[in-house]
Amino acid sequence: MISEKVRQEDIETYSLVALDIDGTMIGEDRVVQPDLVKAISDVQRLGVVVSIATGRTLVPALRVAEQSGALGPVICFQGAMTFDQISESVIRHIRLDEHIARRSIECLTSATPEVMMFLGDEVWVEQRTSWTDGYGERMGIEIRDIDSLLSMADRMPTAIVGVGDPDLVGPLVTKLKSELNESALVTHSLPMFCEIQSVGAG
Repeated sequence: MISEKVRQEDIETYSLVALDIDGTMIGEDRVVQPDLVKAISDVQRLGVVVSIATGRTLVPALRVAEQSGALGPVICFQGAMTFDQISESVIRHIRLDEHIARRSIECLTSATPEVMMFLGDEVWVEQRTSWTDGYGERMGIEIRDIDSLLSMADRMPTAIVGVGDPDLVGPLVTKLKSELNESALVTHSLPMFCEIQSVGAG
């Protein structure tokens, strides 16, 4: 949390503050508190850029940016996309190529019960579950259905995420890091997630 008392020497030291959303800007109630809004306003008034850096997709990240008053670029998808709020344009978007997307889908669908494909702010699944519906509700995004995620591999997704038992996902992450080596970025931001993105996304 940003301190309500902003010292001039801090401003001379820092020109950018980047905040994560979950567990930093908001808690379990998913509410941006007034003291944070005030602190962000105070910092920005002194010339510091306040950005959001999150694993969330763009739309929910922008929603929190608006609620908090943070005006700096929004970095989302674990760094795969950067959106400039001033020009209202995407200034960076790193995506998976078709070959890696296809390989990732095959690996994840054979090892995890739920796989989500992120195409910008669209989230596609082959099998809708109560968990995926809950994820869509929490994030404020629509979950879309498709018979085969492989049929969409050529659309160069931003990320492909497998969701499953943490005891199984942990070893899967280690395995895929070794198998995909330098061709993809494999991350493990939550115990039940195995996330695959393009190299350079993070």
